[in-house]
Amino acid sequence: MAGIEKLYLAIVNKLRADTGAGSLVTLTTHDITVANGYKIGRWAPIVKKRSPYLGVRVRQSVPLMGMDVTQLQITTIDFYSSAISELTSLQINDRLESLLHAGVSSPNTDYYDFSDANVSTRSSRFKSRRQSEFDEDIDVWTDIIRADIIWIGQPCP
Repeated sequence: MAGIEKLYLAIVNKLRADTGAGSLVTLTTHDITVANGYKIGRWAPIVKKRSPYLGVRVRQSVPLMGMDVTQLQITTIDFYSSAISELTSLQINDRLESLLHAGVSSPNTDYYDFSDANVSTRSSRFKSRRQSEFDEDIDVWTDIIRADIIWIGQPCP
C-alpha cells in the first residue's frame, strides 16, 4: 500500500473510532452495518442522499526537510463536512476542530494522533476553517477544516 493510501486509511479509521454522545460517528450517522451507512471516508462529490458526510482529502504532501533529509512527510488535509442541515454540518466541524485542538486521542501527546499499525503521526495542527456554504443546486451545507499532519509511513517505535 502506498504511503498516502496508508495515511488516508489511518485518518479515516481514527475518525470512525470517535464514538459516543456528540461524536463524529453519531453526528454523521455512520453505520457500517447498513447499506450506504458509510458516512466518514474519502472525499467524494457532495450529494444530498449521502448527507450528512465527513470526507477526507489530501491537498498536498511533501517531504519534511531541515538540517537532515528525513522520511517524514508534511501533509495538508481538508476535512469536508456536508449536511442538509447547517447545524449538523457545523456540529460535525465543531467536533473535528475540538479533536484537532485538544489532542484527545492519546494522553501522551498534545496533538490528535492518527497513528495506526502502518503510520506514525508526529504532529497534527489545525490550520483553518472556512465559513459554511450552501449549495442551492443540491440543497446541502458544506464546511471545510484544513489541518497539517507530520507523519511517517511506518509504525510507531
